[in-house]
Amino acid sequence: MADAELPYIAPEILTAKPANVRSDIYNLGVICYEMATRRLPFAGRTLPQLLGAMLQSLPPDPREVQPSIPEAAAACILRCLTREPELRFGSTAELRAAWPA
Repeated sequence: MADAELPYIAPEILTAKPANVRSDIYNLGVICYEMATRRLPFAGRTLPQLLGAMLQSLPPDPREVQPSIPEAAAACILRCLTREPELRFGSTAELRAAWPA
């Protein structure tokens, strides 16, 4: 795995737990966060700092970075980025239904 890919990897994969569609939802959440804010949800100057942030911290609300993001969109993005897979959307259809029109 290249270092550039690391910020997109779901926490369960980093801790050697099984991946599933909710792992892909996490990845999509990282992409949405980055598109909305122009930055990644977690940062670290070193690999251990980045891993620590990804496994122990909550991402900043995207509206703190970009206040024009609708609240419902920010909530969807943050739900995608929840560390616990069972709390993420169960499918892209579920995410689409929750995303603001």
